[in-house]
Amino acid sequence: MQIVIFFILGLLAYPSRLPQIAPTALILAVFITLIARPFTVSLLLPFKAGLNQIFLISWAGFRGALSIVFAITATLNTVSEYDIFHSVFFIVLLSILVQGSLLSFAAKKSNMIDDNMENSSTGSMVSQ
Repeated sequence: MQIVIFFILGLLAYPSRLPQIAPTALILAVFITLIARPFTVSLLLPFKAGLNQIFLISWAGFRGALSIVFAITATLNTVSEYDIFHSVFFIVLLSILVQGSLLSFAAKKSNMIDDNMENSSTGSMVSQ
């Protein structure tokens, strides 16, 4: 359902606006990915989360349409020359493309794969 919601919300985006906001959104995406999210997730250390877990959680990125819904809410409640909706949409797309495609690699590198589990045809984890 999140994919459907994200697709429907993506229909609100104007592709012609994405190149205009791309430089700023790219800087924000790099900041969020490499600094803000790892710092925030590191707050889990007192709860005995391992460094591998923290790395994987911080690498997971933005998923689903919640970020876009927040962007729509912010756009409706503020008047700004800066295009918040398209910036968030760009950052989420970038996160899905880069971090989403590398998530299994990151899980393997952080030793967070359970060898007793296997992917089923639906993509969920099924016990053997």
